[in-house]
Amino acid sequence: MSSLRSKVIHFADRLPKGSPERRKILAALVQGSTAEFNVQGKHILGRAKVSGNARVFEDATISDRAKAFGNAQIFGSAKVYDQAAVFDNAQVFGQAEVYGNCYVADDVNVTGSAKVFDKANLHGSALVADKAQVYGRASVGGKSKVSDSAKVFGNAQVMVEAWLRGDCQVFGSALVSGDCYVIDRAKVYGSAMVLNSAHVAFDAQVFGDAVVTDNAMVTDDAQVSGSARVSDNAMVSGDAVVKGKAKIGGDAVILGGVWDGSEGEVLEGTWDAPGVRVK
Repeated sequence: MSSLRSKVIHFADRLPKGSPERRKILAALVQGSTAEFNVQGKHILGRAKVSGNARVFEDATISDRAKAFGNAQIFGSAKVYDQAAVFDNAQVFGQAEVYGNCYVADDVNVTGSAKVFDKANLHGSALVADKAQVYGRASVGGKSKVSDSAKVFGNAQVMVEAWLRGDCQVFGSALVSGDCYVIDRAKVYGSAMVLNSAHVAFDAQVFGDAVVTDNAMVTDDAQVSGSARVSDNAMVSGDAVVKGKAKIGGDAVILGGVWDGSEGEVLEGTWDAPGVRVK
């Protein structure tokens, strides 16, 4: 039965957040498994506190000085401990762990084998799933998703409807916000920003004070740094290095070379390097 339940939970995780189908499945799971909940010594350990309509059930535990309140639910084999807080309508389930001094609020779901710790905070209707980790003082909110083995840490912020997946990392004071993607092994760090519908993929890196925005893409082994800006429908790929005060926009495609802004703003054409136009 537990194996079947795990499969149902996994299926529900893949459905769109807020969809009627997802809500019905999770509601049915909760109704069918909360006959025994908030049992001291089984679900509630140490000095942990569970109040309001919060429930801890199945094989889940809350321990140490952790708190659960509001309509929070902790179930499956999940663990909440240290001084972590789970509240509002947040759910922590599967084999997820929430610990340290972090908080999980609003309609957030933490599931799979995900870990949220240190002083991280999750809010909105964010989803942290699979083997993803959010830690440090990082913040994930809105309808953002952090899945697979993605990591968000430092003072980084992931907002609106951003999706992080694969083995990507967002850290430092970076901001990823909008309907954007950071995937594969990509890294966004420093004070860099990835905004709107931009994509950063494969082994690309965006760092410093760089901005990638609109529908722009940074992919392959490309690097965007300094105060550089990649915008509009531009693409930076290959082993290109865009740095300094470089501006790449329009429909420009950069396949390689080092761009530092001395070539002026590039808005069109396909380029192997500054001054070397392919078409």
